[in-house]
Amino acid sequence: SADNNYIAETDPNGFFEIKRVRPASYRVSASAGGLSGSMLIDMRGSRDADVVIPLLPGLELTGRVIFEGQAAAQSLPNVGISLRLDPFVPGSPTFSAPMKPDGSFTLPVQPTAPRPAAAGPAVVSAIPSGDYRVFVGSILQPTLLPGQTRPAPPAALRNMYVKSIRLGDSDVLNEGLHLRAQPNDGLQIVVGNNPGSLEGRVVDASGQPMSCVWVAALPDNGLRFPIDHKYAATSASGQFRIEGLPPGDYS
Repeated sequence: SADNNYIAETDPNGFFEIKRVRPASYRVSASAGGLSGSMLIDMRGSRDADVVIPLLPGLELTGRVIFEGQAAAQSLPNVGISLRLDPFVPGSPTFSAPMKPDGSFTLPVQPTAPRPAAAGPAVVSAIPSGDYRVFVGSILQPTLLPGQTRPAPPAALRNMYVKSIRLGDSDVLNEGLHLRAQPNDGLQIVVGNNPGSLEGRVVDASGQPMSCVWVAALPDNGLRFPIDHKYAATSASGQFRIEGLPPGDYS
């Protein structure tokens, strides 16, 4: 173990054992050849854990983005779709693909040009099985890491929000994407264009306005921690306005 990372090899029957694991939550990952798999375990409440990690070939995810009130996606700036592990592990790969003019996308990106025979077979980095979050360009973005800055979104996308993400019957927007096998359905992302706004005023105990106070709107759903939140600072009169809020419940 180094920095709470534990490594073990399996015996001929696929069994492994890791001893003296510190109480914490962990992601257990395994790979053999072109197969891989991972899962989350919580070691805080019991001394022992018995896990079974299915090893699967890399997966492919297709889908479509539907823009409400838009006749065609090609009239909008290009939007990228990305996947990253949930909970996020710094240094782990993020799988990204651009949206095509008809709104469709395929993750991971497939090579578009034929490779010369001398270059050998094309290698596509497939998606390992695991738990992921789906992000949509500048419309639905992950929480920034320390030191990162975010460019302003294109004007045409500023009043848009992700209304739903579904894979068959699964609510991927709030519950995350749990890939355990090659999906039979495509990912459907619906983008709305009529968000709300919140106005208010911050005062102290005596009723006097408080300036330069940051006010944040935190969604009371599965997006509470994975995404950047809306916030604004109060003016000299204590007033604030937060725009672009998707419908929902907030703290």
